Amino acid sequence: MPKLSSRWENLRAAVGAFFPVVQYKKARKVFVVFGLVALAAAGALLLGDAFPGLFPVRVHDFLGAFPLAIIALVYLISHLYKSPTRGELIKAVLLALAFLFWAASLVLSNSPLATLFGDLAIGLFVLDIFFVIFGWPTKLLE
Repeated sequence: MPKLSSRWENLRAAVGAFFPVVQYKKARKVFVVFGLVALAAAGALLLGDAFPGLFPVRVHDFLGAFPLAIIALVYLISHLYKSPTRGELIKAVLLALAFLFWAASLVLSNSPLATLFGDLAIGLFVLDIFFVIFGWPTKLLE
């Protein structure tokens, strides 16, 4: 059975072939556009807070979830273009999942799943910050 590290190197090589550096420069422009869309949605959310009643309640929930989901996906996809190490990819997935669970908890605010998704987001954010402060278990990730 091949070692996990050799499988990881094969995966990195495949990702690198699929997302060459030249394509990253072009894709970066798309990432910036989606990032600006996320910022605009967050700005609209704050505008709705400054002027209550500007948006219906459900629109407010969507405006909260949309930028979280967009920026999570942009963050994760942009990492794939950079041929990340296994640890970097795990960190990116962890953070993206936290944002996506947070977004889902907003969209499903009237569902029992909202609490679960919110709790998962909290747990993932806390885990991510814990590892940032105290260090990632590098032997497991690299």
